[in-house]
Amino acid sequence: MPISGIDASDIVAFAAREGNKMIEAQVNMKAKLFAALDKQPMKGRRSVINVVNGGLASTAQVVDFGALPSEAASVPAQGFVDAVGYVSRLGLGRIALETLSGVDDSADLLDLQLQIAADDMARQIGRAVFGSELAAPTAAGSSVTQAFSGSVVTITANFTGGLSDFREGEAYHFETDLAVGVNTESYLVLCTNVAIVSDNVVQVTFICGPGAVPGFDSGALADALLTATGGTPVASPGPSLAGAVVATDQLFLRGSRKPGDPTTGAVAGGVGNSNASAVSLIDVTSTSAALHGLSAGTNGWTGLTFTGVGAPTPEMFMGKSKLLQGRSGVAPTHLVLSDLASAAYGAAQISNASATVFGVTSNTFGARRNVDGKLDRYGKDADLESGIAMFGRPVVIDSNCPAEEAYMINKDYLKVGEWKKLSAEDEGGSPLLLSRSTYSKEVQFSCIYNLVCRKRNAHARLTGVTIA
Repeated sequence: MPISGIDASDIVAFAAREGNKMIEAQVNMKAKLFAALDKQPMKGRRSVINVVNGGLASTAQVVDFGALPSEAASVPAQGFVDAVGYVSRLGLGRIALETLSGVDDSADLLDLQLQIAADDMARQIGRAVFGSELAAPTAAGSSVTQAFSGSVVTITANFTGGLSDFREGEAYHFETDLAVGVNTESYLVLCTNVAIVSDNVVQVTFICGPGAVPGFDSGALADALLTATGGTPVASPGPSLAGAVVATDQLFLRGSRKPGDPTTGAVAGGVGNSNASAVSLIDVTSTSAALHGLSAGTNGWTGLTFTGVGAPTPEMFMGKSKLLQGRSGVAPTHLVLSDLASAAYGAAQISNASATVFGVTSNTFGARRNVDGKLDRYGKDADLESGIAMFGRPVVIDSNCPAEEAYMINKDYLKVGEWKKLSAEDEGGSPLLLSRSTYSKEVQFSCIYNLVCRKRNAHARLTGVTIA
């Protein structure tokens, strides 16, 4: 009998009752676009899909008794979508569980742990929709330091637009480029601090080596990273010669890239995407990359990217949406903005709704969209909508969207393939699993998703959105 008077069944009951509800709530709050997209059931490790890939050459004008055009021997284009898994694990010490002061204390501990795990999963999935590669570091404010050989390496770097990318406590792939133009090594680093320098610049601190990512926390790995960034490990007690972060270093979501060796950082066969690399909006809107196994540049299967678009005004977005519609034949159903871009866009709408009459300025807010709890044809529940619109089309504000980018999407042709819904793993009816390696219990969250695009030219990416 546990000291607290509660047993594992109490913990299990709470986890079963609250865990999945908590996950769904976190996804709705932290991954707005992912939550808003329709889910499409998928089967098989690699699912075949039919896509819209151009028109028919047999379409023509005719006159009475004129010859009919030959039938176009067109086979519907088919691509494939790979299943991509996501997982998060949280551990709970068995002594702590058995010695809590009561049910309330136990529930509070598990509630907090479940929230953290659900939040991390939501952020990982939500950011992957926009691409697994994160903001590039800037030269200003960067350093790589180590107290002495074998100790933890501390990396500090500034990132423009990095507010949506990094979260304290999460691990990332850090691929170094020592001024040779080729990233050859990959290190798992732990984010320990995100400080705001200005509205669109953050200074992020990572650590590598002892005390960092479990399984990748050796002093040898820290030494290898310091060397890879131009530093030199030296023996205790003298300080190491510091390295540097360069703008061509790259950071990625954990699991999206092939991992480096836990002690050397070297990647077998060279760095690159892992089999778990998800399809993103960058892939969908690319003008050159293949998508779903189909090459770009043929029969309309080509993405669209507008560069250097400038201020996020209603007129600019309307103009780009008309270009997108003219090219693809369908209008975008949603505009997707980052938090900062949405603030600038909202301010522009308010400004456009102002009127000056007899020297008195009033705000009519005529351009704003009211959300009254009704379902929108192109959205989900009204609480997923932002309350602002692009000339009648809803705007999704997603904190995972890069600050200086925006996306126009058509929900009829962009969905989320779902093999396994995000939920806690279940073992014999219990989401609280017994660890096989340590004296603890754990809860695992997992899901299997990927983006599915059926008409590539129905979506567009806008870069260079100014938010100041």
